Amino acid sequence: MTRRATEELTQLELEIRRQPNALFPIHSFLFSIRVVDADRAWSPPGVISRVAGVIVVTLVVTPQAQAQGGIIQAIQAVLKVLNTLILPVVNSIHGTRSANSTFYQTTVWPVQSISQANAQVLQMMGQYGNLMSRILGINLRSATLPAPQSMETLYEITR
Repeated sequence: MTRRATEELTQLELEIRRQPNALFPIHSFLFSIRVVDADRAWSPPGVISRVAGVIVVTLVVTPQAQAQGGIIQAIQAVLKVLNTLILPVVNSIHGTRSANSTFYQTTVWPVQSISQANAQVLQMMGQYGNLMSRILGINLRSATLPAPQSMETLYEITR
Protein backbone atom coordinates (compact mmCIF):
# COMPACT_ATOMS: atom_id res chain seq x y z
CA MET A 1 0.00 0.00 0.00
CA THR A 2 1.22 3.47 -0.72
CA ARG A 3 1.84 5.94 2.02
CA ARG A 4 -1.09 8.11 0.89
CA ALA A 5 -3.50 5.17 0.95
CA THR A 6 -2.32 4.24 4.44
CA GLU A 7 -2.90 7.81 5.64
CA GLU A 8 -6.38 7.87 4.10
CA LEU A 9 -7.18 4.52 5.71
CA THR A 10 -6.00 5.79 9.09
CA GLN A 11 -8.06 8.98 8.74
CA LEU A 12 -11.12 6.93 7.81
CA GLU A 13 -10.57 4.69 10.81
CA LEU A 14 -10.29 7.67 13.14
CA GLU A 15 -13.45 9.19 11.73
CA ILE A 16 -15.41 5.97 12.12
CA ARG A 17 -14.15 5.51 15.68
CA ARG A 18 -15.51 8.96 16.55
CA GLN A 19 -18.95 7.85 15.34
CA PRO A 20 -19.69 4.42 16.81
CA ASN A 21 -22.78 2.69 15.49
CA ALA A 22 -24.30 -0.74 14.95
CA LEU A 23 -21.70 -1.60 12.33
CA PHE A 24 -18.82 -1.22 14.79
CA PRO A 25 -18.02 -5.00 14.83
CA ILE A 26 -17.63 -4.99 11.04
CA HIS A 27 -15.48 -1.91 11.34
CA SER A 28 -13.20 -3.49 13.91
CA PHE A 29 -12.86 -6.65 11.80
CA LEU A 30 -12.04 -4.76 8.61
CA PHE A 31 -9.45 -2.56 10.25
CA SER A 32 -7.86 -5.44 12.12
CA ILE A 33 -6.66 -6.87 8.78
CA ARG A 34 -3.50 -5.08 7.71
CA VAL A 35 -2.59 -5.48 4.05
CA VAL A 36 1.04 -4.62 3.46
CA ASP A 37 1.01 -4.67 -0.31
CA ALA A 38 -2.04 -3.86 -2.43
CA ASP A 39 -0.92 -6.18 -5.24
CA ARG A 40 -0.55 -9.20 -2.96
CA ALA A 41 -3.54 -11.48 -2.84
CA TRP A 42 -4.68 -12.04 0.72
CA SER A 43 -6.94 -14.59 2.18
CA PRO A 44 -6.72 -14.81 5.97
CA PRO A 45 -8.12 -18.10 7.30
CA GLY A 46 -11.78 -17.96 8.25
CA VAL A 47 -12.49 -14.58 6.64
CA ILE A 48 -15.83 -15.62 5.22
CA SER A 49 -17.02 -17.20 8.44
CA ARG A 50 -15.88 -14.17 10.46
CA VAL A 51 -17.67 -11.74 8.11
CA ALA A 52 -20.83 -13.87 8.13
CA GLY A 53 -20.74 -14.09 11.92
CA VAL A 54 -20.32 -10.35 12.29
CA ILE A 55 -23.20 -9.65 9.90
CA VAL A 56 -25.51 -12.11 11.72
CA VAL A 57 -24.62 -10.63 15.11
CA THR A 58 -25.16 -7.13 13.78
CA LEU A 59 -28.57 -7.96 12.37
CA VAL A 60 -29.75 -9.91 15.43
CA VAL A 61 -28.42 -7.65 18.20
CA THR A 62 -29.21 -4.19 16.85
CA PRO A 63 -32.67 -2.90 17.70
CA GLN A 64 -34.97 -1.70 14.99
CA ALA A 65 -35.05 2.05 14.54
CA GLN A 66 -38.28 3.85 15.24
CA ALA A 67 -39.06 6.05 12.26
CA GLN A 68 -40.04 9.62 12.97
CA GLY A 69 -42.19 10.02 9.89
CA GLY A 70 -41.92 12.50 7.11
CA ILE A 71 -41.30 16.21 6.94
CA ILE A 72 -45.01 16.96 7.29
CA GLN A 73 -45.22 15.20 10.64
CA ALA A 74 -42.10 17.04 11.80
CA ILE A 75 -43.64 20.38 10.85
CA GLN A 76 -46.88 19.41 12.58
CA ALA A 77 -44.95 18.51 15.73
CA VAL A 78 -43.20 21.88 15.69
CA LEU A 79 -46.50 23.70 15.18
CA LYS A 80 -48.07 21.73 18.03
CA VAL A 81 -45.23 22.79 20.37
CA LEU A 82 -45.57 26.40 19.21
CA ASN A 83 -49.33 26.45 19.72
CA THR A 84 -49.41 24.65 23.07
CA LEU A 85 -46.32 25.98 24.83
CA ILE A 86 -45.16 29.20 23.22
CA LEU A 87 -48.40 30.84 22.05
CA PRO A 88 -49.87 31.28 25.57
CA VAL A 89 -46.63 32.90 26.73
CA VAL A 90 -46.59 35.27 23.75
CA ASN A 91 -50.26 36.17 24.35
CA SER A 92 -49.48 36.86 28.01
CA ILE A 93 -46.59 39.13 27.05
CA HIS A 94 -48.79 40.95 24.54
CA GLY A 95 -51.52 41.46 27.18
CA THR A 96 -49.01 42.80 29.69
CA ARG A 97 -47.53 45.23 27.16
CA SER A 98 -51.01 46.41 26.18
CA ALA A 99 -51.97 46.97 29.82
CA ASN A 100 -48.74 48.91 30.45
CA SER A 101 -49.35 51.08 27.39
CA THR A 102 -52.90 51.85 28.52
CA PHE A 103 -51.66 52.66 32.04
CA TYR A 104 -49.03 55.08 30.75
CA GLN A 105 -51.47 56.80 28.36
CA THR A 106 -54.16 57.27 31.00
CA THR A 107 -52.19 57.81 34.22
CA VAL A 108 -48.52 58.64 33.75
CA TRP A 109 -48.62 60.66 30.52
CA PRO A 110 -52.26 61.40 29.76
CA VAL A 111 -52.24 62.68 26.19
CA GLN A 112 -55.43 64.75 26.58
CA SER A 113 -54.18 66.54 29.72
CA ILE A 114 -50.80 67.26 28.12
CA SER A 115 -52.48 68.70 25.02
CA GLN A 116 -54.76 70.81 27.21
CA ALA A 117 -51.81 72.18 29.24
CA ASN A 118 -49.88 72.94 26.03
CA ALA A 119 -52.86 74.87 24.61
CA GLN A 120 -53.23 76.83 27.86
CA VAL A 121 -49.54 77.81 27.87
CA LEU A 122 -49.77 78.97 24.25
CA GLN A 123 -52.88 81.03 25.10
CA MET A 124 -51.11 82.66 28.08
CA MET A 125 -48.07 83.45 25.94
CA GLY A 126 -50.32 85.17 23.39
CA GLN A 127 -52.26 87.03 26.08
CA TYR A 128 -49.38 88.13 28.34
CA GLY A 129 -46.41 87.98 25.94
CA ASN A 130 -46.50 91.69 25.13
CA LEU A 131 -46.70 92.65 28.80
CA MET A 132 -43.82 90.35 29.73
CA SER A 133 -41.56 91.73 27.02
CA ARG A 134 -42.30 95.30 28.19
CA ILE A 135 -41.52 94.36 31.84
CA LEU A 136 -38.25 92.76 30.78
CA GLY A 137 -37.38 95.89 28.79
CA ILE A 138 -37.56 98.24 31.84
CA ASN A 139 -34.21 99.77 32.73
CA LEU A 140 -33.43 98.66 36.26
CA ARG A 141 -30.10 100.47 36.63
CA SER A 142 -30.12 102.30 39.90
CA ALA A 143 -26.43 102.84 40.50
CA THR A 144 -25.24 106.44 40.39
CA LEU A 145 -21.55 106.04 41.25
CA PRO A 146 -19.04 104.82 38.65
CA ALA A 147 -17.92 101.61 40.45
CA PRO A 148 -21.45 100.25 41.02
CA GLN A 149 -22.40 101.25 37.45
CA SER A 150 -19.55 99.16 36.01
CA MET A 151 -20.62 96.28 38.29
CA GLU A 152 -24.19 96.55 36.98
CA THR A 153 -22.92 96.53 33.40
CA LEU A 154 -20.78 93.47 34.12
CA TYR A 155 -23.76 91.74 35.71
CA GLU A 156 -25.97 92.41 32.67
CA ILE A 157 -23.31 91.05 30.30
CA THR A 158 -23.02 87.78 32.21
CA ARG A 159 -26.78 87.36 32.53
